[in-house]
Amino acid sequence: MLFIVAAIIVLLHFLFHPVRLFGMDTSIFYMDEKVTLTAWFTTVVYFFAAAIAFLSPRNLPRVGMGIFFLLLSLDEYFEIHEYINTLLKTIVAKETLAGSLFHFSWIFPFAILIGAILLSFFLVAKQETNKHLKKLLFTGLVGFGFVLVMELVGGATYGLPIYVTMVGVEEGLEMVSAVVFLRYMIQSSKLFTA
Repeated sequence: MLFIVAAIIVLLHFLFHPVRLFGMDTSIFYMDEKVTLTAWFTTVVYFFAAAIAFLSPRNLPRVGMGIFFLLLSLDEYFEIHEYINTLLKTIVAKETLAGSLFHFSWIFPFAILIGAILLSFFLVAKQETNKHLKKLLFTGLVGFGFVLVMELVGGATYGLPIYVTMVGVEEGLEMVSAVVFLRYMIQSSKLFTA
């Protein structure tokens, strides 16, 4: 059901991204804004994934996933990574390599953290004994990796007409990956079994 909701949100983005409702400055359908259907959907999905992780029998990987999904939920709503990257852009000179990379994409200042998180998810997936759960975790991980690639590629098209398409693909893929992670958390938690 959540996959269908994600698909509908992507469709609404492509059909109605310029439409502004209720006198808003931005469109709730345009996926590259803060107050959108996409942001609300992803925030809630990540929040529930975090809640399930914290309510499940605790072990270090589970707590780590819970913290990660909670941070993603907060970041999706408050755009924390954008603010941190903006701050870093003011601190680091644009003429330096780091400054150039920070101006190109928010991914570069967070590259080490992103790499560590992806590696830890990979290790958890590799150790997963249930084949279905392993497949779900790897699918979410690969999807999330593609989201980062699309973020880099899409960022280079900012201001061009194709940017709307790039945002739709990237944000749509993030919603699907978030749902896959949520399904993994639900099915691996044993909280909802009779």
